[in-house]
Amino acid sequence: MPLVERMGKPGDRRNMFVPIAILVAPMVFLALKLVPIAGAFFIAAAVMVVVGGLSMREAYGALEPEVLVLIDADSDERLGMIGR
Repeated sequence: MPLVERMGKPGDRRNMFVPIAILVAPMVFLALKLVPIAGAFFIAAAVMVVVGGLSMREAYGALEPEVLVLIDADSDERLGMIGR
């Protein structure tokens, strides 16, 4: 489905700022050291799907197995599960 059909009509300024705000919010939270990187952008991605800026198919298609493995390894390290 083309982006124009999903996000509204071209020139519709209300819908233009929603995805921008969703992507700026985690950067602000990270700058203020309120949440970890993975959590901030995971929440942003989930919100983007909920508001319709990204379909579930596109979200699943964007996942790369290598990145998921790295995130899992990082979370194991933070929980102290590595080296025991």
